[in-house]
Amino acid sequence: MKPFPYITQPQLLSLIEADYRIEVVAIADPFRKSAVWYGEWVLQVPEQRGEADRFLVPARQDGAPRLRVLKTAYGVISLMQELGFHEIGIPMKKGSSVSHRLGQKISSEGDVLAAPADESLALETVKAGLLHLAQRGFTSVYQAIALIEAGFAKPVILKVCQDGTWPTNFDVIRLTKSGRITAEMIQRQSQPILDDPDDIPDWKRVITEDYIHQKADDHLYATDIIHAKAWYTGPEAPEHKQMMQPAVRLRLPARKARMKGA
Repeated sequence: MKPFPYITQPQLLSLIEADYRIEVVAIADPFRKSAVWYGEWVLQVPEQRGEADRFLVPARQDGAPRLRVLKTAYGVISLMQELGFHEIGIPMKKGSSVSHRLGQKISSEGDVLAAPADESLALETVKAGLLHLAQRGFTSVYQAIALIEAGFAKPVILKVCQDGTWPTNFDVIRLTKSGRITAEMIQRQSQPILDDPDDIPDWKRVITEDYIHQKADDHLYATDIIHAKAWYTGPEAPEHKQMMQPAVRLRLPARKARMKGA
């Protein structure tokens, strides 16, 4: 009996550990924009040991199975490193592929882009950005873009409404489900942050919706928050959301003082 043609990441990892060969396949011609390679790549376990081809799919799906498509070369590199590969090749022509097997040199069909030697620095940038967002509610523009390219965050245009004022638009960031899970994992591992988030200037901060709520607790309206504006110009369209900012809370002692004065 041939196995089901679609597999999730844990199943793929089991096959890799069992010495199966996997392929990174380009299903569209990649293109470069602002020093980032964009495209569409999928992971395949080609026919081996008399078993049919299998393709990587998301862990949870609604309806018919769909392939897990990676949209940036950085996303491919990040996933392949999670799967245990340290030498990574990325096909750079539609229909071409690069084969990987643990402990063996990569082999390609067509043009290939190798993972840069300093990729570990980019991964540390992503880790730091995730920790910044999870612990402080903001990160830098550079880290925010890296998180989006890795699939750990999404850009959001947030319309904040306050009583008696015109709505204010904020260019914010939201962690995806995989971003939240990864941030929790990094925090459990107690990995250090590369830089102090408080050293990020206000005008370079990309904030979250939770950050606006946090500032309301600190007696600051959203309209008074300094943040990075129009920081994201990538191909992924931002989400559009709306929120009512909670009323800025007054300190109880100050309220008592006014009552006595009255």
